[in-house]
Amino acid sequence: MNQELQNKYIEMIDAQKLFLKECKAKNTTLYNDIKKRENNIQNIISVLHDNDSFKDIKSYDGYVYKVSDLYQWCIDNADKLALPKEMLNGKDDNNKRRFISAVAGYDYISKKNQLLKDYSFLFDKNHIDRLKSIEYYKLHPEWIPFVGSSYEDRRVLLVGESHYVDSVFDLNDYDFENRWYKNDYNSVCKNIESSNDLWVFSKSYFWTQSVIATFANDEPGAGYAIFANPLREIGLLDDKKNIKVFAYMNYFQRPSNWGAQLYSKGDDGKVAYDVLKEVVSKDNLAPRTIIFLSKNAFDCFADLAKNEREYFAEISIYKVHHPNCAWWNIPKKYKTKSGKDRENKYGKEHFVDAYNNIVEADF
Repeated sequence: MNQELQNKYIEMIDAQKLFLKECKAKNTTLYNDIKKRENNIQNIISVLHDNDSFKDIKSYDGYVYKVSDLYQWCIDNADKLALPKEMLNGKDDNNKRRFISAVAGYDYISKKNQLLKDYSFLFDKNHIDRLKSIEYYKLHPEWIPFVGSSYEDRRVLLVGESHYVDSVFDLNDYDFENRWYKNDYNSVCKNIESSNDLWVFSKSYFWTQSVIATFANDEPGAGYAIFANPLREIGLLDDKKNIKVFAYMNYFQRPSNWGAQLYSKGDDGKVAYDVLKEVVSKDNLAPRTIIFLSKNAFDCFADLAKNEREYFAEISIYKVHHPNCAWWNIPKKYKTKSGKDRENKYGKEHFVDAYNNIVEADF
């Protein structure tokens, strides 16, 4: 990632953390003002995009702004935009940072929406429309899997672990888990006393189809190795739009904090397993091959699926280590479903074998 952009990104995340921590402690005037003026923020974004004189203020990516220039522009146009004085209090640098974070957050999701439109040709609309009928996806449509327009050629489904987000809240405590599975995204945000204009930025991390469109748009980021490395091993990385040969979903169906793992116990395991069963049913994706790109996700799946092997009898199911971890490039043996050792190969070689379905499956 470009260093300048990375610094701006860190600044935005720091601003979000600061704002959310303070709002959790007490309901500040600024917090109320921002919540009441979401339309004003959207209006600012619209004006910025249409104003030629503002183009030099944008950084090269088009949706992260130079903090000082944006802030000054808003001061100059405060009357027209009806912005609260507290939001533009030049004596409080924290207010400046919070406001920039809110604006950038809205604009970020706007860009992601546009990417989905621009890359709609990569999606198999018929499959995705059928997946929308799954009850869980009616509650959390942002988790609907990506299904590539060439998926039917081989019907290979890649399964990751989860979407990991940067949040000041503990996303792995029972209270959050319970709320997540009973409420939609917006309700969850309100319940944790978080302003939507800030959480909307985090939402981009666990919007599966948007993540794929961002990868196809050739945007940098170490996290995209989960798509790039498999494509490289089958000779298709010359064009990232070749991701269309796969379907992709995450096994666990809620976001988690960076560095944490979800497991098969409790609602996490049950919801993940039940949703996967629906996704791979004959009425939906009906994959020939499933490749788990996470040993943890595979182990959690196998623990619950061991008594329902017949349900998956027509699917070859494999596990490999995450394409972004060291084991992708280190030789290792795997146990097949019959208990035999698979050859001592690099993780990436195991992936190619699984993709070509030329070795005994792991489940």
